[in-house]
Amino acid sequence: MESQIDDKDFKIFLKHISYLLIGALLIFPAAYILYLLSIPATIAKGYLNSVGQNYFLIIVCGLTVSSLFLYISSINKHAFSENKKNNIYLFLKICIVIYGIYLFLYSVGRYNSFASEAIDFPYFHYAILQLSHFQLPMIWDMPGRYVWADHFSPILILFVPFYWLLPNPALLMALQVLIVLSGAIPLYLSSKHVLHSKFLSLSLVIGYITFGGLQMGYAYGFHEIILFPTFFFWVYYFFVKKKIWWYVVFIILTLCIKEESAFIITFLGLYLLVLKKNKTYAFVTMCLGAIWYVLTFYFIIPFFNKGNAFGYWGQYSGGDSGIFGLMQSAILHPLTFLHSLITPAYKIDTMFHTFAPFAFLFPPSILIFLPSLMEKLMSSTLAGYNGYHYSAAIVGVVIIAVIETVRHISKQSFWKKLIPNQQAFWGIVIMYCSISSNILFGYYPLSPFFISVESSQNLSDVEVSTLQKTIDSLPQNATIAAHAVIIPHIIRPMGMVRHGPSANENAEFIIWDEKLSDYFISKDVSKIFQDLITSGKYKVIVQENSVVLLQRVK
Repeated sequence: MESQIDDKDFKIFLKHISYLLIGALLIFPAAYILYLLSIPATIAKGYLNSVGQNYFLIIVCGLTVSSLFLYISSINKHAFSENKKNNIYLFLKICIVIYGIYLFLYSVGRYNSFASEAIDFPYFHYAILQLSHFQLPMIWDMPGRYVWADHFSPILILFVPFYWLLPNPALLMALQVLIVLSGAIPLYLSSKHVLHSKFLSLSLVIGYITFGGLQMGYAYGFHEIILFPTFFFWVYYFFVKKKIWWYVVFIILTLCIKEESAFIITFLGLYLLVLKKNKTYAFVTMCLGAIWYVLTFYFIIPFFNKGNAFGYWGQYSGGDSGIFGLMQSAILHPLTFLHSLITPAYKIDTMFHTFAPFAFLFPPSILIFLPSLMEKLMSSTLAGYNGYHYSAAIVGVVIIAVIETVRHISKQSFWKKLIPNQQAFWGIVIMYCSISSNILFGYYPLSPFFISVESSQNLSDVEVSTLQKTIDSLPQNATIAAHAVIIPHIIRPMGMVRHGPSANENAEFIIWDEKLSDYFISKDVSKIFQDLITSGKYKVIVQENSVVLLQRVK
């Protein structure tokens, strides 16, 4: 009797210790942020730059928290009853829906208030506008050059019916966010079907919508590659549901997003053949991927590019000769190739930003995301960073790789013995790591934990109002030179608006905002303005709240 009491007391003691440890670990990210806020900015920057160290701590904490949760549930059978589980599922779904609504409203709101970078908005706006008039799209600021000479993205045709109703770039932003958020539906359905766990599926959805690289895509503005995860999730959903015709339809739609999709789809087929042993789906997938590669890189792009090859191979070492040149370079110069994958140092950070939110759960499924990863690491341009729109596509393939990995290890006897309830364990780990990653390295204005934390460079409501009124005052038939961020907000026929000003500017009006950053002009714009005004060529019409409007003197 005495030993039973002692045993009961010991269990209660362990339970309290467990609660204390869980509490301490749960507040780790918040405490870490508060610590960084309390120390000088230069020192804090040093801590935040230790990307690998921070992610190591996050993953260790995630594994520990998950282990303690499962331990509590094992010693207290009523800790997570079916009713409590359903309440947890409902709470997570409500959080996802609320955050999705916030992402939609705030992303569109940021565009309307000139906070989005909007670098490629004119490119896509005018391309879709021309398609809506049944014209082959030309690059808006490069007369005589076809859009499809650079990239082949027929998925843009899907936006044409919307442009028949409202040809406005703001509509593109709204549709993009809706499409990306809708990716949570096939992700949840397919992961629940494969992993048989609502909690783990919801954890993956949370990891998806809080992924920093995807949020940076929203901030960038519109870009077709940001649509990739949603279409790829539908591909996977129809694969696991064995609906081959819908599978083929979404394979084709995914390929239509961009020419580079051919590599991802081909390697997906290779994965289905080697590890899934599904010859039918593998054959269909690899054939479609290979056909799209040949069609786009050897026929369509050269046709629109006046016989020249794809123009972006040069950003990869050995890529001047195309994909086979890349392979040859990697084989003949392996050390140089490997060195290029980890230098400059930001490429290592990119790997952490990409995989650590999902606790590096990928080894058996590496074939799925290998093309996306190689595209980032082999690039000598901004594509190697975890920013702009460059990390939006890879989150789709990484999450599918995580699903496949968890499915694989859940069947292994070793893991079954080590972790009895794997779905709950990995769900907690992924949720903890993805949320912590968002807190430390997410895009703060769109993070659920730093809601509306904007840069000091963003315009105030008064400044936005002044800028919008100035835009509205511009004559409909006037030629305009404008700030890069302002251009998408000036709805005019193609050729009426261009980026500027230049030293020899001759547009009828020049509109600028001194508070907004322009990524394409490195010169001192104030000097250009001064020269244009003092020469008598232009006069000041508006100079208020950082907005400057000049009119050419007739």
